[in-house]
Amino acid sequence: MKSLKVILYLFLFIFFISCSKDGSPFEEQEIVDDGIDFSLIWGTFRDVNHRGYSKTAPENTFPAFVLSKEKGFKIIETDLQYSKDGVPVLIHDTTVDRTSNASGDVNKLTYEQLRTLDFGFWKSEIYAGTTIPSLEEFLSFCKENEMKMYLELKAGINHARAQELVSLLSRYGISQDCTFISFSSAYLKEIAKVDRAFRFGILDSSGTRSVKNKVEDLRKVVGLSHIFVDINYPKADESLISYCKETGIPLEVWTVDGADYIETMDAYISGVTSNSLIASDYITR
Repeated sequence: MKSLKVILYLFLFIFFISCSKDGSPFEEQEIVDDGIDFSLIWGTFRDVNHRGYSKTAPENTFPAFVLSKEKGFKIIETDLQYSKDGVPVLIHDTTVDRTSNASGDVNKLTYEQLRTLDFGFWKSEIYAGTTIPSLEEFLSFCKENEMKMYLELKAGINHARAQELVSLLSRYGISQDCTFISFSSAYLKEIAKVDRAFRFGILDSSGTRSVKNKVEDLRKVVGLSHIFVDINYPKADESLISYCKETGIPLEVWTVDGADYIETMDAYISGVTSNSLIASDYITR
């Protein structure tokens, strides 16, 4: 019995040392990079359509997504919010006021209530009756049309919802076609704690200092090769470009609707989000 206790204590001691050294799967510590080269998966330059072809069609709706494909885009950016009953839906604002025929907070309306609203008439009467898409409908569309996606996490991402999102993407077999972006590094970290195999885009409109803080926070749970910076294009100044180059992090910009900027932008920029322009058509370098 005494020898059994000794063996048990020894096992517990080794287990404790091992945990202290390696950490739990969700412990925040800088992750060793796995060296995934996303350029081999996605190509070297990314033309991203902002909320679908929102220049013409109502943003974040299927008419806009269909136009994205027709206009030649391969990547659609869209915004993720949650209904009162926890259904992920595609809408930018926290309220339905601007883009529907009603008013109210998205997270205080059930999915069925949201589906009764008109999300198209505000743009043009030809889009009257357009409904709000669910994320699952959007994933089905992307799979059927071989479109890639940038999913912007707007609010309410906890660990349970991160698990649900990763599981949903896996069920449709399109995880490799999805990039998560957010102004919140905390939201991106929740996804990364579930699965680090995505690209994670840090959205920012403030500048280099803010970007650095978010990068340092996110890299606690995911390798640098999975991270890129996606910034409001006027903030893509020399300071930020130098930081991204030195760190080896790709830099993309949003929302660019003028060809003049695209023709003269720094060669390090590897992606442009636009309401209507396919940036690579205007790059002269």
